[in-house]
Amino acid sequence: MLEHLRAIVEAETALREMGVLSTRNLVGDVAEWIACEELGLTRARASQKGYDATDAEGRRVQIKGVRLPNRQPCALREMDKDPFDRLVVVVLAEDLQSHTIIEMTSAQVRERASFQAHTNSWRLTLGSSVS
Repeated sequence: MLEHLRAIVEAETALREMGVLSTRNLVGDVAEWIACEELGLTRARASQKGYDATDAEGRRVQIKGVRLPNRQPCALREMDKDPFDRLVVVVLAEDLQSHTIIEMTSAQVRERASFQAHTNSWRLTLGSSVS
């Protein structure tokens, strides 16, 4: 078991040196890196509140990562303050070897998401067609 844990630490170190990881959230960091690479986005600083990147026009982009079989992105907070202009969800295969990118405007997110009072957040459930 220890050799597997050592391999995880070595992989995390290498990914951090490559600029892929910036936090301890593997799925979130990988999703941000993929979205920025494939969509030509500029990553925001790690402590930026409300969005993770900007596009060429300066629009704020919130990026969420989902690893199958889960289909529910992390909580979206403070939607009433318009923290982002666009949402990008990177749906990663369970083995992290492939992905699908879903994009929507903040208006589309508001139409499809539901408010959860107990977490004070909005949840957007992805359909079963996402794989």
